[in-house]
Amino acid sequence: MGAQENDVDVAAKLLGTLPQKAPDIAEVRQFLQDRRGVKLPLLAYPFSKLTRDAEDLAEHIDCDMAITFGHLVFPVLLKGSDSYAAFFCTSYIDTVFKLLFTHSSAPFDNMISMDRNVQQGGDWSAALPVRDDMRPNFIAAVDMRPIAVGEEKDQSLLAAIQDLRKKCCGLNPAHYGDVEYTLAYAATGDLIQFFAVTRAGGLQAVSKALPSDTPWQRLILIHYAINLYRLLQCMARQLPDFMYRRLNMAEGTWHPCTCGQYIIKRKGWPQRVTFTKHLSRNDLSDHLDQFGSTLDDFFAACLLGRTWNGLVACRTIDDKLRDTIIVKMDGLFASTADQLSSDEREVVTIARGACQGLEVLHPRFVHQM
Repeated sequence: MGAQENDVDVAAKLLGTLPQKAPDIAEVRQFLQDRRGVKLPLLAYPFSKLTRDAEDLAEHIDCDMAITFGHLVFPVLLKGSDSYAAFFCTSYIDTVFKLLFTHSSAPFDNMISMDRNVQQGGDWSAALPVRDDMRPNFIAAVDMRPIAVGEEKDQSLLAAIQDLRKKCCGLNPAHYGDVEYTLAYAATGDLIQFFAVTRAGGLQAVSKALPSDTPWQRLILIHYAINLYRLLQCMARQLPDFMYRRLNMAEGTWHPCTCGQYIIKRKGWPQRVTFTKHLSRNDLSDHLDQFGSTLDDFFAACLLGRTWNGLVACRTIDDKLRDTIIVKMDGLFASTADQLSSDEREVVTIARGACQGLEVLHPRFVHQM
């Protein structure tokens, strides 16, 4: 790699080395491992650097590049059972999420408002930073209908997506918050339902849309575990004033992953959470004893799929069920490590180590911490 080459040039060359047909898992693994730690857009990008470098990275991403790479690699990764590949998919998607919302006016507000609208039966699309002239097409193109992997897809839905995809090829990078770019990326293969459920409906929709015991399940679990872990880390610090308002909503809901609501109710925290005092890591651990003795245990157990049913239960919990549904691990990481494959041990180690360096949910928060 020449010293004068920029990230886009290098990535374009690497993309050119990929086969025209989707490679198998072994080829993808080798491709990524050979480039682990190399600073490239959306490739083997160091996971611990995603937050601090996301805004800089956004200036160098090309729409067609993301579509091409996703189209080549994702279908085969998502059909396999390789945990390293699943972790790579998660980090890739996580990067794109940051790029899509880095330039929107209020990414954290959008995320929360969208989830609240869904829970209340409202128009979830109203919470997105979508231009008025694009909203009808957006609603027509992306909805909450399950699209199972392998099933014949709704042709009208695909037609709407493809129409928007054509409009956005070559989109100015300054428009990352616009729906055209979101749909262009989501239109790569089977990812449209993944984007719809994770950005709008959360775990409840995911549980309905996905079959059990699939690579998708592990992928979703890792994604949600990482985001929840980051939120808890963020809570453990002195939050900026503007975030008090985000978290202090009338219903007491402070994040799309309503596992947090469950903790608040079970532990007697007030419905309207203000977080006026500094919470330490130990304080938070005391409120997570139903999951594990520490945040690391909880995160590791999420990675291992231990809390899938529990998280879905939290998602749908109400007053009647609150005292009867118990979210419990069937083992902590330390007691189950010997049961893991080498791949699973690797992904848990990498993910746990990476998340220890990620203390906020979004790069916009970094300078305010």
